[in-house]
Amino acid sequence: MIRHFETTITKESAQKDLELLQSVIEVSKLAKKFTGIELNLDHSFPRNTIAILAMLYRAAQRHKLEKSFLAELGQTDSVVTAGRYGELSERYLALMIAEKEFPDISQALPEHKVLGDSNPDWTFRTKQGLEFYLEVSAITIQKIVDDLQAFGGRIPTRQIISAHNDPLYFEVIFPDNPRNFDPGTIGRLIAEAARTQALPATLTHNGLQILVDLLSTRRQLPQLISNDLNSGHLLKSTRLMGGRLAYTLATKISFKEVTDKISQKKKSNKLDQIGNAWVCIFVDDTELKNFSKDGTTIKHLQTRVSRSKWLNGVIVAGRYQDTNGNWKLSYVRID
Repeated sequence: MIRHFETTITKESAQKDLELLQSVIEVSKLAKKFTGIELNLDHSFPRNTIAILAMLYRAAQRHKLEKSFLAELGQTDSVVTAGRYGELSERYLALMIAEKEFPDISQALPEHKVLGDSNPDWTFRTKQGLEFYLEVSAITIQKIVDDLQAFGGRIPTRQIISAHNDPLYFEVIFPDNPRNFDPGTIGRLIAEAARTQALPATLTHNGLQILVDLLSTRRQLPQLISNDLNSGHLLKSTRLMGGRLAYTLATKISFKEVTDKISQKKKSNKLDQIGNAWVCIFVDDTELKNFSKDGTTIKHLQTRVSRSKWLNGVIVAGRYQDTNGNWKLSYVRID
């Protein structure tokens, strides 16, 4: 079940947020963080950005971490782009989630050294004298789309084009990261289907779902891609190669994507040696909605948590905002 923090950002509330920030950050230094945009609160983007920055500062304030937060903010180039500020905001949004989920927290320590050079994003101490840890990471849509496009560049398209007299269209739906599959093998399967089967043809291979059709047939339909693919809440990358060939590659945030992130965080900060750890992974808001409905992936993660000696749970989170001032932090807790 998805849980939420919600707020509505208005010009009046953003003005109060701006006054708060100006009271703790020199006006000239604050302005530099907004390089490229005018701090005009009549516009939604600067209004929302100011409000979120103030929200993060207040989260730091509740744990007496103002100096630490401002020092990290000072090291960022801009709050308009991602990079270091994106990482900073995700860490403090994760702190807000932890406050709600673990109300017994009495102290929050950012990047506190726990074991040798291991410093989890958050060390939490509770009123009962217990200690646990939270690592924060993100899976970006762009990374997944880049993987799809990189895979597409390695498909032997000449072999597919020469397999049929007419221009072809094909789709490939990946169960997880496309980089785990061989484009040469998939190209041969598509070419073989084009040569030997009546089109449209569907086939499966190692969890892949593949559709092969005539390009002319797809262009006569309301949309190029198939209904199944379009309604599957998948991330898609379509390429048109003139009139010779077109294809769509698709995938979603999978169990493997999430577990790969967990494994990366375990290795980077020796979480398996520390124990009592949680991992918070940020994804796109749309992908969070899809993830929350993916019972299979959630069940796999629950099984992994139950069998782990170091992982207490996983939080998958996403953010949403619009030009009307609606802002939402949503997440799914798995333990």
